[in-house]
Amino acid sequence: MMNYTLRLIPYDQRNNRIKNLTSSKCTIKGRLHDFKKLEESEQKDFSNNFTNINEVVYDKTLEEYNFDHLIIYLDPDLPENIVLQFEFKCDSIRIPIINEDQQQIDTIIQQSEEYYLRLNVKTLPCQIGELKNDEDYSCHPCDYTQDYYSVNLNSNKCKIRDNIQMEQVKSAQIKLRPNFWRPYFYADLVEYCYNFELNCLGGWNYGDSSCSLGHIGALCEQCDIYNTRGYGSYSISQKYKCGSCDDTDSNTLIIIAISLWTLISISISVKSTVEIIKQLAKASKLKQIGIMIIVTKNNAVNFIKILTNYLQIIASISTFQLQLPQNMESAMNSLGNPVETMAYSLDCFLKDIFEGISIHYSRTIWQLIMPIVYILLFLQLYEVGVILKQIDFNCCVISTSLIYMFIYFQPNIIAGQIGLLSYRSISEYKWILGNVANRYDTNDHYKWLLSFSFPVLFTFGVLLPALLFNRLYKIRNTLQNMKNRLIWGYLYNEYKEIAYYWEIIKIIQKELIIIVLTFYQDQIIVKAVLAYGIIFIYNYLTLQIFPYQSMQLNILDHQSTRVCGFSIVLAIGIYGSLQSGIIEVQIPFYIIMAIINFLFLAKLILQIIKAYFQQFELIIDIIRDLIRTKIPSLQQYPFFQKLLKNQKQTRLRAQKNFRKIKVSVILMSRQILQNKKVNNNNNTQERKGTFLFETKLTLNLLETKQNQQRSSLDEDNKKIQVIGLNVN
Repeated sequence: MMNYTLRLIPYDQRNNRIKNLTSSKCTIKGRLHDFKKLEESEQKDFSNNFTNINEVVYDKTLEEYNFDHLIIYLDPDLPENIVLQFEFKCDSIRIPIINEDQQQIDTIIQQSEEYYLRLNVKTLPCQIGELKNDEDYSCHPCDYTQDYYSVNLNSNKCKIRDNIQMEQVKSAQIKLRPNFWRPYFYADLVEYCYNFELNCLGGWNYGDSSCSLGHIGALCEQCDIYNTRGYGSYSISQKYKCGSCDDTDSNTLIIIAISLWTLISISISVKSTVEIIKQLAKASKLKQIGIMIIVTKNNAVNFIKILTNYLQIIASISTFQLQLPQNMESAMNSLGNPVETMAYSLDCFLKDIFEGISIHYSRTIWQLIMPIVYILLFLQLYEVGVILKQIDFNCCVISTSLIYMFIYFQPNIIAGQIGLLSYRSISEYKWILGNVANRYDTNDHYKWLLSFSFPVLFTFGVLLPALLFNRLYKIRNTLQNMKNRLIWGYLYNEYKEIAYYWEIIKIIQKELIIIVLTFYQDQIIVKAVLAYGIIFIYNYLTLQIFPYQSMQLNILDHQSTRVCGFSIVLAIGIYGSLQSGIIEVQIPFYIIMAIINFLFLAKLILQIIKAYFQQFELIIDIIRDLIRTKIPSLQQYPFFQKLLKNQKQTRLRAQKNFRKIKVSVILMSRQILQNKKVNNNNNTQERKGTFLFETKLTLNLLETKQNQQRSSLDEDNKKIQVIGLNVN
């Protein structure tokens, strides 16, 4: 509380102090004065309603009129144009009236007491930690000795300390316990740092200054990329953890690893699609001349697509506030959202590349640039291969790479834009979901939403999927056309003709899950139920349609959705038990979740490895033969004997035996038909006995004559044209 001094000191016209005014006094009155209504204000009378004292007697000791104990009653919340106008009038001050008659010049004929001093006063509002009394408009501090405090402006009551969140309080200060956070000095809505509690240090500080080193923003979840705290620039190293931009080795390794994986996955997808289309083209040409073709597809690329889709969905579990090991959570995020992980690793570079643009906008811009960079890099490598005549040019490469990049990057682009369009309410303030170090309710952010986020979200979330579906719908009756396959084949090669649109269904499924996880980020139960509902509907449609041509892919896709759905149910159970403190069910749920996901992942990865073994069978067989030759002792063990068996030779023997059996069955069938005709007139019982007898006789004859018929097998094989092709 501040003490003010208010004194009236009498001076004469020569500016000399007048003393010995014993028994004199000064009165004080007041009125409200409105500068916008001067004439009306001047007509108001002065009253004694605005002060605690109405007059002051001359102080002999101080030799002045002492108004230090004056209390002013004025509402501090009045508009700026209204003030309290005081009128001081002292009986010791008299104005002489001079005689204006020329014969009596300078003669005082009278003394006037109509002298007053007017003073305009504006009271200060109550300070933080003080309460305003509505009766006399006085301000009183909160009694912190009784754990009362107030950090809100114009508060009408003091609050009691929350013992869970606050360690200590003063009239206008709060000392938080560790793991809690508040945004501003005048904000008392304290939040628990539930995502990573160690980032919030608590104490007398607030906002960024209460965060651990390198952290800023709401709940200390963001990194100080722009060095606002003066300890250097920091970027995201792991989820809710920050690392110095001076240590860029780990970020560089992440960028290189993700870039290599992206280029490799593009190459695998494009190569597999081109090979499938080539074999289908051969099959179509041979079919026209009456030759039946059986095309066996290698499903490696489809297994990878199922794996990618599974990882993107299962990564959502890391957002359910479970107490997962940090390394496991980081691995799930990196595998499920590699593009987002790479964008975070590039923060230290993006702040310099996009100077003047906030990091959350820079990331989304880079997410649009990144696919273009990868496509150009891949096509340049492809062009080099064509120029060196190592690869044949095929227009399918361009269209497939473009479609693949759209499917691969689209979920992250959608998530980035929704992160800008959505907000998190923390301590009753709105923060940008994609970067809670920045407020959502700013004009600058609204401009970005209208000019950038809405157009990008509409383009990648609605327009492009709609165009792809529209194109597939138009060619639904000519899907086998080579021209259509070369351009659009990547979207429907593995699906049945009636399910040509299924890739669009999967795109929509991922979009809906991303929207749910983003909009309801802090409402764990709500987003978990909605995500499970989306997975359930997709699984139901899968069982109704069986969209894949291969039953193996249908089974794997069905198992993938079941594992994801059951994992989400277990995650809800774990979250509920954490909130309720039920420890005995947490460990079993964690174990069950780990087992089912491990078993499915192991099965899927083994299928991928097996598919690639088939693709590189020739090279692997050479290695097998070399090992058998160099280490023949391994053949003694059944496991190694089976493992080192030349698969190509085994398959060729099986095909040769199959042809022999097929020819023999055809000859046997002909003989049986002839026997049926001979015995057509016999009665039913006799015909049955004869049929059985002659069937056995025919089989014996076939066995004895098999060596004689070997010379004619080649001619029979020419009549029955069967060609098996393996598509790698």
